[in-house]
Parts: sequence; C-alpha cells; structure tokens
Amino acid sequence: MESTARMRRMARKRWRFGLTAVLAIVIVVAAGVHFYPRRAAALGAKDTIVLADFVNRTGDPVFDETLRQGLAVQLEQSLFLSLVSERRVQQTLRPMGQSSDKTITPEIARDLCQRVGSVAALNGSIVNLGKQYVLELRAVNCRTGDTLARAEATADGKERVLKALSQAAGKMREKLDESIATAEKFDTPLE
Repeated sequence: MESTARMRRMARKRWRFGLTAVLAIVIVVAAGVHFYPRRAAALGAKDTIVLADFVNRTGDPVFDETLRQGLAVQLEQSLFLSLVSERRVQQTLRPMGQSSDKTITPEIARDLCQRVGSVAALNGSIVNLGKQYVLELRAVNCRTGDTLARAEATADGKERVLKALSQAAGKMREKLDESIATAEKFDTPLE
C-alpha cells in the first residue's frame, strides 16, 4: 500500500514537472514570436519608385546625367521593380511649380513620390577619393523619410564607374526584396 501511494506521488511529480516544462517552452516560443523583429517587405510587386538625379560631388560633368540614366537601365531590367515614367515625372513637376528640366534632388524626389503615390524614392550620389569613386544608392520611404535600403560600390578609376553602378544596382534590387535568382537572370551589366 505504501509503495502504491509512493508511486502515485512520483507520478504526480513527473506529471507536474512535464506540464511545467511544456508551459515554459510554450512561453519561450510565444515570447520569441512576439518580440522577434519581423522585417516587412521593402516593396511590393505593384509599388513604384521615383528615381532622383545623382548628387555629383566629383566636379566632373560627365556624371551629371549618365549615372541616373545608367541606373534607370539597370532597374528597368527588373521584373519586380517599377520606376515612375519620365513622362509622369514631368507632368507632376509642373503643378509643383518646377520646370521640366529641374534637377530632381532627393527632396524633390520625395515630394514627387508622395504626389504620384509611390512607396520609395531612390537617391544616388558619387564622390571621388583620389583615384577611386564611391557610389551610394539609398531607397527612402516617401512618407516617413526612413531609409528602406542602402547599397554602395567603389570603382578604381573613372572607366570602372559603370561597372560599380551595376554592382550597386544589383545589391539594391536584392535589398528591396527582389529574389536573387531573378536579379541575376535579368542583370545585363552596363558595360
């Protein structure tokens, strides 16, 4: 009789221990799911991007329009990303009191972005450090001004700037949630 009572007490202890362990695991998993930072997709398939002119800090006028055009060519290869057309940009600049040949600064791009209902503005800059050129791309949320993604590439000499631009554009496409396979398949270098 004593051994039966003892076995029942041990069984209850095991049962309590097992229940406590299961509850602890459930609490840990629930806390992890709740507090684990979830990263929302940067862009959806139907979202559009306004492309700003590059900020040229090199002093070399050859980069004034070519980098924006090169970046547009790179991004238009994407099946995922969609740029706001030049025509729509020009149509939207007029009511803003801007001329159609106005440089699209990051501030103007963000304003344009909000007016056309886009999600992001893509800003670029180039600076030279000796014989190297550093390109930076930054995708900015139009409503909040927060950076969605950033990509950078360095070129060893002026003749390699387009290659660096292609690399930075590829990085940006991936960071904006385009699949790596699609980005690689539809990525013809500018050179």
